[in-house]
Amino acid sequence: RAKIIFTTHGKGDINPTLTGGSIHIELYHFVIAFKKSRYDLFNYYPLFRKIELELLNPFIYFKPDYAISSSPFAAQKVISSLCLNQENVFLTGLPRTDAVLKETGEDRENIQKVLGNQKYSHLIYYTPTFREDNQDFDYFSCGLNKDHLIDFLGKTDSVLILRFHPSDTLRMKKESESNITSHPRIIFENHDLSDPFSLLKQASVLITDYSGIYVDYLLMNRPIIFANFDHQGYENARELDWNYDKITPGPKAENWEILLSHLEDIFIYQKDNYQEERQKLKDQIYKFNDSNSCSRVVKE
Repeated sequence: RAKIIFTTHGKGDINPTLTGGSIHIELYHFVIAFKKSRYDLFNYYPLFRKIELELLNPFIYFKPDYAISSSPFAAQKVISSLCLNQENVFLTGLPRTDAVLKETGEDRENIQKVLGNQKYSHLIYYTPTFREDNQDFDYFSCGLNKDHLIDFLGKTDSVLILRFHPSDTLRMKKESESNITSHPRIIFENHDLSDPFSLLKQASVLITDYSGIYVDYLLMNRPIIFANFDHQGYENARELDWNYDKITPGPKAENWEILLSHLEDIFIYQKDNYQEERQKLKDQIYKFNDSNSCSRVVKE
């Protein structure tokens, strides 16, 4: 019955069999993505694989009528991944950007929910993405020395908060409890928060790997470390949409030992060698540097 439908994750949000007569507007749930998605991914498949996918799922090539983007640079990927014409992609900025740039009362409540009354000088936020093709991947097996980590957190008066991908949360909660979270300075954030922005805004450093959350964090102009522990295996399993080194303005860490050395550079030696790269990428991705994206979406 709806005339207009808004989605953030595409056809999975609705029933494409029953909504073909509606105007479908895709708001997206990321600014830009590391990985190929939608049509970019389907076009990567050989012909027989495409036919097989379409027989198994007749709506696999389902696409919206309109979408939004944050800049002409980001819009090119929206256009190709959704197979849309340029005039059907509005340069409004994304509502999620408003959530990053605005401080709210909910932010304080969320920080209290995760940290309680614990005081700290630095919040380190670790947000790895889901290994869809390697679901048993152990994030804590890559040279982690728990004693060294705890010693560093104490020395710098820091707290490490772990937020895994929703698909990985239950498994990693068990893994982390048996590995590193038996310490007050290491906290597992169990997706009790509706989104990560409250913590993201408080983070002194973001650690991620292939998650697009770092694009949101560019708005904070703070250091980012890319913990690409299994880079070769991940890139072989998931076709990346970018040159990894060119799109990631931060040091890379192949294991926990290197990761800790980068954290020491930032907190102890006050080194931040990627400010210029972050600013350059931010200027490409964001046409607007304000919290009025929701208003522009409504206007369009």
